[in-house]
This record gives sequence, C-alpha cells and structure tokens, in this order.
Amino acid sequence: MTNKNKLDAVKTNTEWVVMKCLINAQQETVRAMEHHALSSLTQRDQLSNRELLATLREAKHSHERAIADIDTALEQLTAQASTDGEVSVDSAEQ
Repeated sequence: MTNKNKLDAVKTNTEWVVMKCLINAQQETVRAMEHHALSSLTQRDQLSNRELLATLREAKHSHERAIADIDTALEQLTAQASTDGEVSVDSAEQ
C-alpha cells in the first residue's frame, strides 16, 4: 500500500469515526426524549417527583454517553490533524 493509499484509508477511518460518534450522540438524545414522552403519555396520573428524577438521571446518563462519543471524535480529529501537520482542533477553537 502506498503512502497516499494509507493516508486515504486513515482519512476515511477518521471520517467514519466522526460520523459514527455524531450518530451515537443523536441517538442518545432521541432515546432520552422518547423515554420521557412514553413515560409521560402512558401514565394516567402525573409522574411523581421520584419518577421524574429517575427520567432526568437517565437522560443525563444518556447525554454523558453522547458527550463521550463526541470526545472520541475530537480526539480522532486532533490525532489526524497532528499527523497531517494541520493546526490542532484545540488550538483552532481558541
């Protein structure tokens, strides 16, 4: 495999990792909303504070997983940027 082919394979892998991380983050958000909507709509009475707290804790946990996926994508892009000699993602944010 030539250096160009290796570089193309790395870029394709990076693009896939970024896309998959964003998809996972979106899925976690949708799952949390669906859970809350289903819980709210299927209860005859209002949800108790205990049930609302449980729902919010699960939503928070889901979003923490989503953030972890986004952090993975950022790490992948930062690693590729240093390999390519580009400005790092972290320094570009400043």
